[in-house]
Amino acid sequence: DRINTKGDVDLILAFGTWAGQDFATADITTPVIVSSVTNAITSGIIPSIEDSGRDNLVATIEPDRFKRQVLLFHDIFQFNKLGIAYEDTPSGRGSVALDEIEAAAAERGFTLLRCTDTFDVQDPNIASDRLLACHKKLAEQGAEAVYLTCNIGLQASAMDRVLAPLAKAHIPTFSQLGAPDVVHGALLSVAQTSTTDEGRFSAELMEEIMNGVRPRDLSPVFESAVSMAMNLYMATQIGWNPPLEVLAAVDEFYQQKK
Repeated sequence: DRINTKGDVDLILAFGTWAGQDFATADITTPVIVSSVTNAITSGIIPSIEDSGRDNLVATIEPDRFKRQVLLFHDIFQFNKLGIAYEDTPSGRGSVALDEIEAAAAERGFTLLRCTDTFDVQDPNIASDRLLACHKKLAEQGAEAVYLTCNIGLQASAMDRVLAPLAKAHIPTFSQLGAPDVVHGALLSVAQTSTTDEGRFSAELMEEIMNGVRPRDLSPVFESAVSMAMNLYMATQIGWNPPLEVLAAVDEFYQQKK
């Protein structure tokens, strides 16, 4: 209402899947940059990499970003069974880039052990309890590794409790979100540079729009640098001695859970 009546907003930054979906269908002409979305295409924000579908919209996207994460995880541990927990709804599947995870499984021939529940709830403690139950289930089913998808239940204050069944079973974890989860106990993830790269890319899009370029005409594709974060405390907890070639690829080390 403020955009359409007062007219004092010149550009909108929409962070996250929900905000992106809202502004992708909003009846406005104000330029919109959508960022920090797992996959803007599967979330229904844009129809394709080639076209955002709206003159005023551009949504940043890194093709196959999460498929490459899973392939990297498999390169390190060569697991045959990978556990994942997610909400089995269109929004839930899109927010964890399920299609990319499944593509990685098909390419490498490993099995996906799935645990689904309702995680999109207002109370993060409820989401954490449900995620804890999923991790117990995945450990019991024989998961050899777990890919920690973006989940409300992975709150910093709950990480130790939620990851306990996996640590007890000596199961390695890789966080989809990034280094913040590694700080609090996930074994591996991409380093923080990935979000810096996306932020810089979004700033460049903003500059182009301010110089008169139509958002729809801008390329949404960016690629972040390949680097990893590792929690050495969790490596000790699961009894894993990282090989030198893995250590050489890690840019951020954390000694303990915070």
